[in-house]
Amino acid sequence: MWRKINNIDNQDICLNCGVRLNDFSNIINKFKLYNGKGNKKKILSGVLAIFLGRMGIHRFYLGYKEIGLIQLGLFLVGYVLFWLASLISSIWAL
Repeated sequence: MWRKINNIDNQDICLNCGVRLNDFSNIINKFKLYNGKGNKKKILSGVLAIFLGRMGIHRFYLGYKEIGLIQLGLFLVGYVLFWLASLISSIWAL
């Protein structure tokens, strides 16, 4: 596939373009992460976002703990404020 040669630093270099093959293999590995199991993780995260998006559960699933906690906190604050407003309007209606 690629013709390679070892240079002074003992790194594989492509004879056609001069790119270090070790760097290229890193690019391929990153590409596999996005096209392999990463898609399944993104699909499940999308489903979680559709059904539990207000709570930020999908953020926790993707590993974003800080933004997940912020989103969960905002959800809880909004839920409590809405509950209090409903309680006050119900009492007022009596």
